[in-house]
Amino acid sequence: NQFVLDFSRKDVVDFIYEAMRKILSEYDISYVKWDMNRPLSDVDDAKKYIGYVKGVYSLYERITATFPHILIEGCCSGGGRFDPAILYYSPMIWSSDDSDAHERTKIQYGLSLCYPLQTLSNHVSVCPNHQTGRHTPLTTRGAVASLGCLGYELNAASLGADERAQIKAQAEAYKVAAPLILTGELYRLSSPFEDGAFCEQVTAADRSAAYVVYVGGLGQCNMPVRKLRLCGLDADARYSIAERDGAVYGGAELM
Repeated sequence: NQFVLDFSRKDVVDFIYEAMRKILSEYDISYVKWDMNRPLSDVDDAKKYIGYVKGVYSLYERITATFPHILIEGCCSGGGRFDPAILYYSPMIWSSDDSDAHERTKIQYGLSLCYPLQTLSNHVSVCPNHQTGRHTPLTTRGAVASLGCLGYELNAASLGADERAQIKAQAEAYKVAAPLILTGELYRLSSPFEDGAFCEQVTAADRSAAYVVYVGGLGQCNMPVRKLRLCGLDADARYSIAERDGAVYGGAELM
């Protein structure tokens, strides 16, 4: 019993704009999460699809022009408003309501074929996962979500001291790595669709540093040993690996 507003009609766009303008003017708001959770159905005229999207863009245009300081996070789920044009108004998009880390490797890998990591909103959620019931280590959930704009959606009060400490450490590490993750050159080293394993690497423009996330995927009997070769490094440079207590390896060796 929920319906999609007909944004192909100017009077509808005007009404919603005024309602939003009133709220955004009265309160100190700097961030808006704009969900798109209902697909269009029973549309009797194909032109309405085009008119609907143009209406959505016009509403975004007016909101962002009136409130340029507000960050609008859009939504991929449901209405599917994750397209290149919408990034002009909403530079960050919620990638999917499916926040299971194993599922997310495929979602984020696929999105990375078209969109830069800085547009992907990724969250660490509760365990077991709401959608799949799967138990996944917090380390894995944090690593997968870090490949984009990292966030957390869970009740911190219900977590144990060890989990809260892990989240604090993840957030601190992400703050250091974020400039590299969000602006570096992306290499897709292993496809979860083809290899089962997921691996993405982001390398700094000057090749001075790299950030690598590897998820082996679901366990299998007698799994083969996988060799991972990094990309885009300086073959003559030497790199300190934080997860190996600062052990130093040559760029050519890592590649």
